[in-house]
Parts: sequence; C-alpha cells; structure tokens
Amino acid sequence: MQTAVLLALLLVALTAVQGSPLKNRLRPNTPENIARLRNPQPGDLAEELSGQFEGDIVLTEEQEDAILRGKRNGLISAAKRWPNNVVPYEIVEEHFTPEQVAYIELGLRTLEQRSCLRFRRRQPADALFLALF
Repeated sequence: MQTAVLLALLLVALTAVQGSPLKNRLRPNTPENIARLRNPQPGDLAEELSGQFEGDIVLTEEQEDAILRGKRNGLISAAKRWPNNVVPYEIVEEHFTPEQVAYIELGLRTLEQRSCLRFRRRQPADALFLALF
C-alpha cells in the first residue's frame, strides 16, 4: 500500500514538473506577421504566422540555441561511431519491391548530404552492418 501511494505521489510530482509552463519563452510576433494575420491571403496558415518555432512550438532557451546554432550533435564516444563515418548496409531485397529499394537508397543519399555519414553496400568482410529487412 505504501509503495502504491509513493508511486502515485511521484507520478503527480513528475506531471507537475513536466506540465509547468515555460516562463517568458513566447517570442513576440513581427509586425509583418500581425498584418498578414489581420488580412490573410489564400494559402496563409495562421499557425505559421505566430512567431513561434514552426508556428506552434515554444522552445526552451537550450532548444532554441541548439537549433539556431546549427551545429551537429553526434555521439562523443569514438567507440560508438562507425569507422571513418562509413556505414555498411544490406537491404534484404526479397522483402522490398525494386521501387522501395530505390526509395531506401535515395533516403540514404539524403542522409549523406545532411550528415557526416557515408553509406555503402555491405561487403563480406563487414562484421558490423545495418540490416534493412
């Protein structure tokens, strides 16, 4: 019984902490957006004119700094990285159509463009690889 009461109190405390509002994090809207909100044009979405991140997201200072800084956030531990940023992969093609395989590979190329990782097909000597099935 005591354990159940303690767990319930802990749950209430966590909810209160996680649900507390962010203080003074609302960004003021721009005069241009306010004018567009007063006279919306076809295709204008009000939520995108709020002045907040992506229209409706209020960020903490830490989150805003991380996004605006634009730096990558990767693993610090070298032991958990792919050697030379190269990720061997294997697509179990009998589980996918040729169009799906092409789409997966397009996704890998997109990841290459937006990160420091490089993807290549698995070779027999690769003990560690990404398996897509």
